[in-house]
Amino acid sequence: LHTSAHNSSHLRALYVEREFYCPSDTKYCSTLHMMDRSGESVSVTKRCATLEECLFTGCADVADTGYQVCSSCCEGNICNVLVPRNDSSAIFSSISPLSICISVFSVIFIMLLCI
Repeated sequence: LHTSAHNSSHLRALYVEREFYCPSDTKYCSTLHMMDRSGESVSVTKRCATLEECLFTGCADVADTGYQVCSSCCEGNICNVLVPRNDSSAIFSSISPLSICISVFSVIFIMLLCI
């Protein structure tokens, strides 16, 4: 997991970066990036996550605030250095097969095609 603390006061940014490994029960790295209307970063949160916590990635507008939040998850050593800024980078990426999940979704998809 790659983490960075970002504080942008008085047009100066302070970055404190560190790297560490996630525990085995949370092998994914989750990044949540909040931006204002102009696309400037308001906050970045990086943490270890379970597969279930990584099922919903992408970008969404936060109602009545003018903010947009983008969420991404990845698996691997220091895989989350980049911060998601749009739907192209707000994705889930895995290095190990997700055969159980893929099998369930394949069966559902096939069932829908037959209806």
